[in-house]
Amino acid sequence: MRVAFFAVLSVACSTAAAHCLTDTSARRVAENFRSTVADYSPELADRVFSVNFTDYADGVNELMNNGCPNGPKPLGSPTFSSLEEFKNAQSGQPPIPFEILKVWNNCETVFLRWRSSQPGFVEPAQQVTGIIVLETSYAGGEEPYIIDTVYSEFNSGAWLSIKSVSMAESFKFMSLPKELRLMIYEYLAYNIKHLVLYTGQRQPHYCQEPGSDPVAESLGMIALSIPHIPGLPLLSVSHTIRSESRPILTSSLRTLTRTPLAS
Repeated sequence: MRVAFFAVLSVACSTAAAHCLTDTSARRVAENFRSTVADYSPELADRVFSVNFTDYADGVNELMNNGCPNGPKPLGSPTFSSLEEFKNAQSGQPPIPFEILKVWNNCETVFLRWRSSQPGFVEPAQQVTGIIVLETSYAGGEEPYIIDTVYSEFNSGAWLSIKSVSMAESFKFMSLPKELRLMIYEYLAYNIKHLVLYTGQRQPHYCQEPGSDPVAESLGMIALSIPHIPGLPLLSVSHTIRSESRPILTSSLRTLTRTPLAS
């Protein structure tokens, strides 16, 4: 009985080992995934992904959380919970250059590093690099190994320019001439906020002036002029901006301390 058990176990182990990824088959899986990014078609997706396909990519979730109509996506949740979700999303994307840098594998999983130095629709071009884990299963058909699950992370900040929230498209303040920067510091150096507070204590009817606001007059009103310096956060941006703006903002701070609150 014991001999029979070990014989069955040996056959099972041999069968499993026979279906393990080789370096060649792992590279094919990696190339298949690359094609779904760089040269996508629905037919390709049906061929290389399993029917239970799931994709996890917090980098993509973050993009969805910055203005995409199909967001928000909680970080850690599946980006695409099904093959159909992936196909619907990918069919609307332009091809993205995708260079495989390195491929590793174990029996069922492919690991790869990739780079895209000119990621399609990102202007100006930003280098994007990432790491992807592809869990596979043996299918034995046209594609011997198909992809069940994708775990992907990359520097997704370059793509944020799609929704005009990217640092890649942010205004380059330091490219302005110093004279203009100093004028901006002056503009941000001092401002006054005007507030109106109602005391909540009604005044007698005979105290109200003709044509006045009855609510304001009946409650009592205090007008405040509050000076503030909107440019103070500039002092923590960089050494250069701090050096340029500090004399202007410091002068405004001295003025502020001598300005009464009420008017």
